[in-house]
Amino acid sequence: MAYCKKNQLLRAQAVQQVYRQYKSEGLSDSFVYRKYIKDRFFISYSTFLKYLGTPVARELKALNARQANRPSDADYQSEVQPPRHPVRVGVHQQDRQ
Repeated sequence: MAYCKKNQLLRAQAVQQVYRQYKSEGLSDSFVYRKYIKDRFFISYSTFLKYLGTPVARELKALNARQANRPSDADYQSEVQPPRHPVRVGVHQQDRQ
């Protein structure tokens, strides 16, 4: 399982590249999975088939477009307002100062 969508898509892209490399030699899908994919990526056969069916280039392009339109952290910094009341220091904290 991937931590985020981008990492999952990059992993699917790597699986597709390995698959294309060995499929061009005329090997079957199940043989390519057993011999080259299973031990390298530690995924099941159903996940392998799911990755083969994923349009990685289109999904990555859409994901990058969404991230470009998302506001950055600097935009949120200008909206942060100082606290209304001063922070109170407890009795036990005054002794430490």
